[in-house]
Amino acid sequence: MKLWNAIIFVSGILAMGTFQRCTPERKESTLFERVDSSATHIGFVNVVPEQFGKLSVVEYLYYYNGGGVATGDINNDGLVDIFLVSNHGANKLYLNKGNFKFEDISHSAGIEGFSEWKTGVTLADVNGDGWLDIYVCALGNFNGLEGSNELYINNHDNSFTEQADRYGLDFSGMATQSAFFDYDHDGDLDLYLLTHAKHVARSYDRAMGQTLTDHAAVDHLFRNDNDMFKDVSVAAGIDTASLSYGLGLSVGDLNNDGWEDLYVGNDFYEGDEVYINQQNGTFKEQGKDFFPYFSRYTHGTDIADLNNDGLDDVMTLDIRADGNAHEKVTLTEDPWELFNYKKSYHYPAQFTHNTLQLNNAGKNFSEQSISAGVHATGWSWSTLLADFNNDGQKDIFITAGIPKALNDLDYLDFAHKDSLRYAVDLSDVHRKKALDMMPDGRASSRVFENIDGTHFQDRSQPWGIDLPGYASGAAYADLDNDGDLDVITNTINGQASVFKNHTRENNNSNYLTVRLTGEGKNTGGIGAVVHLFVKSIHQKLQVMPTRGFLSAVSNDLFFGLKDNATVDSLIVQWPSGKRQRLEGVRSNTTLVVDEKNASLKKPSSLAAAEPALFEDGPTQAYQHKENEYFDFYREPLIPFLISREGPALAVGDVNGDGQEDYFVGGAKHQSGALFLQQREGSFQLSKQPAFDKDAVFEDVDATFVDVDNDKDLDLYVVSGGNEFYGTMENQQDRLYRNDGHGNFSRDAAALPKLLQNKSCVRPCDIDKDGDIDLFVGGRVVPFQYGTPASSYILINDGHGKFTDESIRHPAMGSLGMITNAQWLDIDKDNDADLVVVGDWTPVRLFINENGTLRESALLDDTSPIKNLNGFWQGMAAGDFDKDGDVDFAVGNLGFNSVLHAGYKTLWLFQTDIRLSGKHSPAITARETMDGHVYPVAQWNEMMTVMPENFKEVFPTHKSYSGVSMEDLSKQIGFSYPAKTNVDQFASLYFENRNGKFIAKALPDAAQLTKIFSIVANDFNGDGHEDLLLAGNTTSISPVQGEYLAGRGAVLLGDGKGSFLAATINATGLNNTKEVRNIKPIRLGNGRRGFLFAHNNDSLQLRILIK
Repeated sequence: MKLWNAIIFVSGILAMGTFQRCTPERKESTLFERVDSSATHIGFVNVVPEQFGKLSVVEYLYYYNGGGVATGDINNDGLVDIFLVSNHGANKLYLNKGNFKFEDISHSAGIEGFSEWKTGVTLADVNGDGWLDIYVCALGNFNGLEGSNELYINNHDNSFTEQADRYGLDFSGMATQSAFFDYDHDGDLDLYLLTHAKHVARSYDRAMGQTLTDHAAVDHLFRNDNDMFKDVSVAAGIDTASLSYGLGLSVGDLNNDGWEDLYVGNDFYEGDEVYINQQNGTFKEQGKDFFPYFSRYTHGTDIADLNNDGLDDVMTLDIRADGNAHEKVTLTEDPWELFNYKKSYHYPAQFTHNTLQLNNAGKNFSEQSISAGVHATGWSWSTLLADFNNDGQKDIFITAGIPKALNDLDYLDFAHKDSLRYAVDLSDVHRKKALDMMPDGRASSRVFENIDGTHFQDRSQPWGIDLPGYASGAAYADLDNDGDLDVITNTINGQASVFKNHTRENNNSNYLTVRLTGEGKNTGGIGAVVHLFVKSIHQKLQVMPTRGFLSAVSNDLFFGLKDNATVDSLIVQWPSGKRQRLEGVRSNTTLVVDEKNASLKKPSSLAAAEPALFEDGPTQAYQHKENEYFDFYREPLIPFLISREGPALAVGDVNGDGQEDYFVGGAKHQSGALFLQQREGSFQLSKQPAFDKDAVFEDVDATFVDVDNDKDLDLYVVSGGNEFYGTMENQQDRLYRNDGHGNFSRDAAALPKLLQNKSCVRPCDIDKDGDIDLFVGGRVVPFQYGTPASSYILINDGHGKFTDESIRHPAMGSLGMITNAQWLDIDKDNDADLVVVGDWTPVRLFINENGTLRESALLDDTSPIKNLNGFWQGMAAGDFDKDGDVDFAVGNLGFNSVLHAGYKTLWLFQTDIRLSGKHSPAITARETMDGHVYPVAQWNEMMTVMPENFKEVFPTHKSYSGVSMEDLSKQIGFSYPAKTNVDQFASLYFENRNGKFIAKALPDAAQLTKIFSIVANDFNGDGHEDLLLAGNTTSISPVQGEYLAGRGAVLLGDGKGSFLAATINATGLNNTKEVRNIKPIRLGNGRRGFLFAHNNDSLQLRILIK
């Protein structure tokens, strides 16, 4: 745990930041204007000195986290007021006087605070009297600090009385933030209190840590029992281990069951926690069940419906830098060994970037921050999801900046040195040196415009919020009631910013503000959900004040309506179960909705349930089990593991009973298995001694084919994996002959020596002599990533014995790192042509000319897409435009990858880097939009493959940060290497135009993850061929994260060459595993099944319902 100790040590020696200058003028035509304090009379500055009494960053890890902001109408005059937290000074309450003028009533209101260090704030009507109260979190019971959480009850006269003790909320500990909500739906507000652990200089594994409890440093759930809050944390299922560093807290309905759930964002090694409401007063932590992975250093969080599908999505913030130079000098991901070590202790997967988790029908979430364009925003604090330009879609506002960048790698290297690890005991000289090495982390806030619900565009500069500083807490509200959302930020050592929104002045757009009045003691309707329908648009908002980081927003719900003057309908669902519907609501007003006018009817579904295409059949008995081998140990800079590409899968009737059976291949030291279909559609394992004998092989592909024309199906199995060195017998493919009854024996003499790492086999009568020949794709030379293995054309002698006749097909000599191929009659001459794909290769077409394959240009001159070098994998063909020829689709890496994000081209370099005369590990590099090519690897990763002079030439992370590949080769002294590239990341559809193809990108659902398998079929029975796609993989370097956003996609064809993605509810698919192969299979009960083969997991049968 040296890493964590170093980070904490870093945070212990921060310097005081400089004050931020005001910028009174508005940039012409910007969306936001920072209004000067001389106009607003808000001159608040959260001053954080280097040392405050007993407290500094030496003693308190989160010294520079800043303070919160809350907005709400505290005097019920219709204007939203502002509360700002001062960490160690006086809190401020500004009364809104209209027209962006505010009055400081902090002292007379009695809310300045008595605690020595305050953090977060939220406003809520705690006692149910119709007036907003104020709850401030504070640090206490730590290092001798005086302080406890403060509850200010509204006296209805612009003053407050502190009564935390009377309500049982005078918690003293490591409080970060709180959220009031009615978790048990009994009509009053309960409270979740977020805290963070006290740092101690030791490490714990997860199991050990769960036995450690410190009441002051664990989260608490308080139930409201007649205005007395009772701690029910243990009984309600809240984790009481004191290892979590809680910084983010959001409440929303994550599983769409009408009950509020909790998302708790944790910094450092403890993963975020997701508490699902069990509807009986308890919660169940189900983070791993719902989310594929989390941010590693989670800061702020927010929950809202970003893509207008009526479901809550989640965003979390981290500290990932934006751009090559910044990435190279800041902390990113764990090395592969440490990453897997953490997993062995059951820590969830975490990655150092923001996450954007989109909701999959309430079942789970797909993380799409990279493809959305919002994964890297530097040291970020607060995220707010709201409609800032009135277009009906929620945008993203982010605060960022810290006085000293704690994640600077050169500083961390300095801090790791034994002589300085305990710098607090050393001289001021060493302390100053440490301070000098920590760069200023000043940054601008960011705002991203929502383009289509899943893609966002950075508008920070044109929208006018690009002001460098150290903004942390933030909140939004329509401060001037002009119909757009303004933003307030709390800044360390700089004036708080008030950004006036000029949307309505710029475009005359319409809006609707909804203000709810609840029955009982939940007067603000916290937890109520409002659905707004106008034309084809469905917006959803929930009253939930706590949002972002340390902050809270007004209870008013704001809907942007674009140019729509009237709302078709509005549905309010109250926590009590009541429901009301309003129709024909006019825009540009504040609509007050009172729960007393709602019916007792339970909310019904807002839309008719879509009939699903698939249902899950029984999970199959065979479980693929990968052997423990990691390519990164030998080749640390390669992007993917080649050793985890199974299991193989083949379908056919092997015993002649009219039922289709299947073979599934094993990993190294796991035998493949044959399952025979029974009449009722179940499958029974068939004992095959020949398969058991060959368990040492790694099976990556297989096909049933009658090689000897004896009217039964034989079995060809491809051997792959990247763990066999040189030309070992374990790389030989195998042909198993069928005795006609489904019993197989290996024919060792049937194949020539094929001692290569291979990927696929595709049968076809190439020479049209009446027997089946084979194409066998070569993958990669083991331990030499980037060097392709040989591919083969194997010709059948008519009796099932094959000879290698690749030499007769010279165009096949240098195919590349092949992953897949298909025989298709492209030119309609009644023989099969070959389409071949692979990694770092283009999609290539070979025309069969009288039994000889000759490469032919693939694309038509009019194709809008011309770049075809990709990471290709899955393939499927059909006549998708019904013009009588064959079209095809190919799966690729997709856009949700850091290898693509913000870069134009990915390069692979191979050369003798160490000048040893031997093969050196390959290096991947990314080309920026302006043509510069930079290595992907960090300084410490590059050290593992570079010669000794690398450290002399580039002694620091900073000196290496801007180095291009060309500079690297010149300064280290190796020749500029041979290279290949990837310039296309999209999964594509290729439409046949008289033997040449038009390439088009498939819909977004096909671009979320690496696509390993595609099946063409008419899934919805409309007479048009559709596509079923699936993939996902964790067999990649941690710097890339994990590709797990896919759930299985169905693209419905229209018969004209276009596709529309079916919703997850319409598909019935919810596949979170790593699919390597999908095969259709006819079931004995007359239904159509599809077998999904998963890497390192069991097979799943899915059945087409129609």
